[in-house]
Amino acid sequence: MAPGGVRPPRTSKAAYQLSRTGGRGDDLNANLNNNNHIRKTNEKPTIMIRPGKKIPTGDWATEFLNEIGITVRKFAPWSTCPKWKSIEKSDLRKFYDLILEKFTIDLHVVRIQKAVNTMLANEYRQFRCTLHKHYVQYKKYRIERENPHHQTSSTQGKQIREANTTNHCTGSKPFARCREEKVKLLNKLNSTS
Repeated sequence: MAPGGVRPPRTSKAAYQLSRTGGRGDDLNANLNNNNHIRKTNEKPTIMIRPGKKIPTGDWATEFLNEIGITVRKFAPWSTCPKWKSIEKSDLRKFYDLILEKFTIDLHVVRIQKAVNTMLANEYRQFRCTLHKHYVQYKKYRIERENPHHQTSSTQGKQIREANTTNHCTGSKPFARCREEKVKLLNKLNSTS
């Protein structure tokens, strides 16, 4: 995003691709696990957010967070809403509908809706910051439209992965899910003893 919160006009194919894909390559095939599950079982995964928690835990928590990120990157009104607070209710409703197409979650419960709004806001803010950093980097050469975000981030990611000496052993599983699995395991061990 250009400085000042105004998106540059779509004048090149690269800028069009950036807005279409949301900046991370082709998101059309993203979250395939969820799409395959819905196709095979004809039912959507159920997402639960426990009281006192701000993120979901369970089997489909990672896919849910991925879907929120994809939804925000693809469908957020970047040109009209420079900040999350300027998002209108109609845009929020669109986000909810897109999430409810793939997951079963009770958005009528206030704490769950607040948690989902927080996740959406965090994704919005993080991706907006990423776009801003990208376009500021190329602004001095006046070539920001010829260098879409998704091309440079993929080469940077490749370099970072090559420099890594150890692999993360849990993959994309969040810490909250690991903690919950350990608690279940301990409860199971205590109940059998």
